[in-house]
Amino acid sequence: MATKLKSSKVLRFISVVILTVSLILLAFMGVYTIKNYDSVKSQNFYETNKFKNPFNDLNFAIIDSFTIYKSEQEVKEPINSQEEYLKANIKNNSQGYNNSLSVINRYPNIKYIIEDTSEDRLNTNIENDLNEETIANLKNESDFYLILNTQNKNVLESADSNFTKEQLKNIINNDSFNYKNTENKNLKISYFVPKSFIYDDEISLGKENYNKLKSKALVEKTIVLSGVLVALSLLALIYLNIQRKNKNKDKGILERIYSRIYIEFQLIILCIGLVSIIITSYESLKEPVYTILLGIAMIGTYYLMAFTYGSIIELKGLGVKEFFRRKSLIYKIINWVKKIIRRIVEEVFLIKSTGIKISIFLILSFIFMISMLSLRGSSDFITLILVIYILTYIISVISYVVKSANYLNKIVVGSFKIANGDLNYVIDEGGKGILKELSHNINNMKSGLKDSIDSEIKSEKMKTELITNVSHDLKTPLTSIITYVDLIKNEDLTKEERMDYIKVLERKSERLKILIEDLFEASKAASGEVELNIEKVDITSLLKQALAEFEEKIKESSLDFKINLPKEKLYIMVDGKKTWRILENQISNALKYSLKNTRVYINIEDIDNKVVITIKNISAFEIDFNEDEILERFKRGDKSRNTEGSGLGLAISNNLTKLQGGYFRVSVDGDLFKVIIEFPKI
Repeated sequence: MATKLKSSKVLRFISVVILTVSLILLAFMGVYTIKNYDSVKSQNFYETNKFKNPFNDLNFAIIDSFTIYKSEQEVKEPINSQEEYLKANIKNNSQGYNNSLSVINRYPNIKYIIEDTSEDRLNTNIENDLNEETIANLKNESDFYLILNTQNKNVLESADSNFTKEQLKNIINNDSFNYKNTENKNLKISYFVPKSFIYDDEISLGKENYNKLKSKALVEKTIVLSGVLVALSLLALIYLNIQRKNKNKDKGILERIYSRIYIEFQLIILCIGLVSIIITSYESLKEPVYTILLGIAMIGTYYLMAFTYGSIIELKGLGVKEFFRRKSLIYKIINWVKKIIRRIVEEVFLIKSTGIKISIFLILSFIFMISMLSLRGSSDFITLILVIYILTYIISVISYVVKSANYLNKIVVGSFKIANGDLNYVIDEGGKGILKELSHNINNMKSGLKDSIDSEIKSEKMKTELITNVSHDLKTPLTSIITYVDLIKNEDLTKEERMDYIKVLERKSERLKILIEDLFEASKAASGEVELNIEKVDITSLLKQALAEFEEKIKESSLDFKINLPKEKLYIMVDGKKTWRILENQISNALKYSLKNTRVYINIEDIDNKVVITIKNISAFEIDFNEDEILERFKRGDKSRNTEGSGLGLAISNNLTKLQGGYFRVSVDGDLFKVIIEFPKI
């Protein structure tokens, strides 16, 4: 496996090298072909720009030197009606004259004759005497010659060739005949291009290069080499693409780095690669050395395209939204901006009225700014309206800010007083808007704090009372136990007396045990740490069972129990044992604290889809406590605490009822004591 992977990497490297070299060579050949395209398509060297461009330059220079400057002597000593003006420009004329001579001397192979028949003046670079024989010899020795007339812009005579007269005219750029100096002159210009060049100049080198390009062998070699390079490039590309499509292939380090770049930057880098191809292509037309850079740019851009395509192809697997969420910087920026805007809107409109006011203020401020900018250049009427708006805006804003600041100061002063302990201080709520809400909330917080402090004070008082009551209730049976234990130790006791003392000890111990068990149960019920076994229970049957448990005690008492139960079964979802304990506590309290020879009423009713249990009795003790106090732990109607009650029954019942989703309350009317228990009916 390792050998196969290594071999694959070697082949990939070779493919990259082949592709790189092939693209560079193809780029070089392409640039060379484009650069010499004019020569390739032309049937004759004299149709090419390599002849026409220098020929036009020469034509311009010859006409300039002959019509403008005429001769070096006339440049230095101008004779004209504007002699003084021309003398001031001798320097410029000399430079132009020298430039024209420089161009003419650049093409020594081309012989020329320019003459003005109206002035009987001519100029030439032919050393021999100009006669018919000399002209005839020049024509015979020339590969190409032209004799032109500037007045009617016509070709007077040319070498025998495939050119038509129109084609010959196009060899000379028409701009050559547009000089003001030639408009009223009858110039005759003759050019002779020899068959064999003596000097090496731009035209001779161009013709040599043209002949090479037109060589059949070079064309065949170029075609073959191009075909081979194209074939190699295609094979390398096919192999590399196959490798890229291989899902089991790990990405290279460069591709892994590139794939982590945001897709926008990938596209920008790819565009840079494409632009570099265009630039190097253009530059390579001027300098062949840029062809190497062109090839490098092409291979680099190919890999950029491949890497970018690899990133875009992930779109199929990820989906559009997830792709842009992971890959797009613009998407992240838009999301970030949306979050910022959403957060600003949420914070501004957290209180709707405040958000509306801020929005109105921003709109009015924008109009104010536009008004200020529009004052200049406006008509008198528009200016008056804008000034009125600006003054109204300024007065309104200042008035609103002053009022708000004044009211805010009152709120701050009030909050300081409340923070320093003055809980009776009330902040004025006469303001408007959010500040009024703020003052109202601070007053509510103050009231809540005051209630909390009162509750804490009450709680501390209750804790003290609880400790006192618990101590008293535990101490009473414990003291009795200690006393009777000391009595039993007396050896002079009779057996009957000792047995009586033991019964008292047993009774007091049982009382202490019940008290401790009730205390634990009350603590568990208050903390909610009671395990409930919720089930469907018939409350009527459960109450009958509880009454049956107390049947003997009820008969022994002087109380008359009036029971009113429905005939049908009433079901509730509760814990049967815990609910039985609630009912037991109420029946037990009725037996303990009811006035003798009075009635106890126990009813069960079905009211508004609720099961309502009511126990009413006349208290044997004066009821001088409120309804909430009696539900506290160790609170008893018998304040002297001479009865057997622990003061935990109602507290336990209240907590157990609430834990089971019920409602427990106590109602007092004179000496009438009433307990109401409610459970949802099923």
